[in-house]
Amino acid sequence: MDEFLNFSINWKTGELISENQSSLLEPKLVAVLKLLIEANGELVTYEEIQQSVWPHVVVAPNALQRIIAKLRRHLNDSAKTQQIIKTHPKRGYSLVLSLNEVEKNETKREQNLDVDKIPNRAFVFLSIGLFILLVLLWLNMSEQHSPVIKLQPLDSQSKQFSNVVPISEHTFVFLDKQNDAHQLVLHDSTSNKREVLVNKLNLYGDIDYSTQTNSLLYGRIVVNNGVKCAQLARYSFVTYKETLLLPCLKNFNHSAVELSPTALLFAKTDKNGVTLLHLLNTTTAQVIAVDSPTIVQLKHFSGSDNYAVQIDKQLYLAKINDRKLVFEEPVFQFSSNKPYPFVWLDKETLLLAEGKKVSWLNKTGVFASQSLATTMDIAELSIFENKIFAKFSRENWQTRLRNLTPPASDNDIATSIFNDHFAMFRPKSNDISLLSRRSGHAQIWLSTNDRMQQLTLINKDVSSYLWQDSQNLIFLRTGKLFTLELNKDNTTIEKAIQNSLTGLRLYQFVDGKLLLKAKIDEQIHLGLLSITDGHFQSLYLGDVDWAQLTANNTLLLNTTSQIMKLQDQQLQPVEELADIILQWRYFSRDNALYFQDKKQNIWRYDTKVASKTKIGKFGIGSLFMTDFSIERNAMLSDNFIAELNELVELTIQ
Repeated sequence: MDEFLNFSINWKTGELISENQSSLLEPKLVAVLKLLIEANGELVTYEEIQQSVWPHVVVAPNALQRIIAKLRRHLNDSAKTQQIIKTHPKRGYSLVLSLNEVEKNETKREQNLDVDKIPNRAFVFLSIGLFILLVLLWLNMSEQHSPVIKLQPLDSQSKQFSNVVPISEHTFVFLDKQNDAHQLVLHDSTSNKREVLVNKLNLYGDIDYSTQTNSLLYGRIVVNNGVKCAQLARYSFVTYKETLLLPCLKNFNHSAVELSPTALLFAKTDKNGVTLLHLLNTTTAQVIAVDSPTIVQLKHFSGSDNYAVQIDKQLYLAKINDRKLVFEEPVFQFSSNKPYPFVWLDKETLLLAEGKKVSWLNKTGVFASQSLATTMDIAELSIFENKIFAKFSRENWQTRLRNLTPPASDNDIATSIFNDHFAMFRPKSNDISLLSRRSGHAQIWLSTNDRMQQLTLINKDVSSYLWQDSQNLIFLRTGKLFTLELNKDNTTIEKAIQNSLTGLRLYQFVDGKLLLKAKIDEQIHLGLLSITDGHFQSLYLGDVDWAQLTANNTLLLNTTSQIMKLQDQQLQPVEELADIILQWRYFSRDNALYFQDKKQNIWRYDTKVASKTKIGKFGIGSLFMTDFSIERNAMLSDNFIAELNELVELTIQ
């Protein structure tokens, strides 16, 4: 129990006592209060509070403001009077202490340094020896790859760009996507000058810079006899011209790397998304297939026979022998099969990124990792000699409410520059919930009369959620299920749901049971989970995009853009919906199903009489339906606004 001013605080329980009155402080309040007390009247900056209370996470300024406001209420203080907590504008906060109180606290600290509490000499030597041993082990394990200590932004004169390729320490090539006509640009970060190399480039795959021929290699999308495909092209810094290397008919040729002045290794992707490796002789135009599984992406260490290849969710180190891709056990497991950024640091070491986390690895696996304090994810990594560059990216998605009653209208919900998505109507209320990254992680927020409240507070992403009723939610966090109860004063109570499955996505809450996609014993199941007893009933084995149970207990699901029904354990077409190509998701409400199609129509499908009715239209302002309300005759939607990017140099210690 510590004392300060006229208060006592129990750091373990968070109990704050004053004049025979007590209150319990939530953990974040306790952490901030402890920092202020330990500072003994000195300024505690925003950055110091953030690094201590929200380590490795960049939070919105109003998150700290809410904490300070709550603390002031517990301390009978206010922003107006500032008798206990003083605000230092644009800097931080401090406790308001008199000189006597400061000296009293300093004396108390000195008294606490009791000589009897100093460890004996043998223990000190043992601790020092153990520390040195751990440091030596770490240095050996990390192969002296030190952590990132600085992020240095570089001016790219653009916020929408991709495929960054450094060709010197300060010169980059990238695809500028600010306008509809994408441009391949050469940019000097020192002089801030840029030069357009190629106009109207519809790129497919990666860009590679060849030092052997001083040229760029890439896949260019074209239309050939009404069919889209991608041809291999080269832009030469010698002739300053683009030349065609390999034409296309229906496949996408892309992501070429130069093995010699006359030999390229490239990827070919067909219309089914299958990507295989091929060799191209640029003199004879002969193409030879490489014996390989379908890949996601491949990176070559220049001047060697070392490759890093992503196959599905696994990363392998590989070689090509006798036109065959040869690899052993995976060295890394990604969380999905989308392409992740990775780059060779030397012929044995890779640097890869997942979200805000970077990892160093070699043939034995990961030997060092670090999470970077940023609100943006690492979308690309590249290297020139010993300099590492990254493209940090944040997609700006906006949630909108579309009223279908004529005249139809779209309205933004709590506009922000962050990724807001998957809005839902709160039952029996005008409130709207959504997932937002405005606090650094994907959390559930509630919009009430244009006021936003964060409902989930743990610094881990919420991936999916549903309303049980007007006061209770169910949500997924890192594969685990939780319930969240909203009290009348808008405080929340979070509880874990005990079960052995790994939740992947929540679809619907029906009669006390949860329709969800889950992984059990490495297999994906669609099924019903009883919230009361934890019993799971598998309905369908295999992956699905979306699913809903109708009022007559027919299970509708889709694995492509067609809605199917499960009948006798077989997927059967829904006859009345056979001509519909889904835009995205669909929602069962009473005896009807509501959904969008690719022709910008909104439909109501009556599941009782098996008939569909067009009930409205949607446009670019309401692209992907996330919920539908019969009472409001309105839908909520996700809408892509922009992708914000920053080019950054990573400084290693």
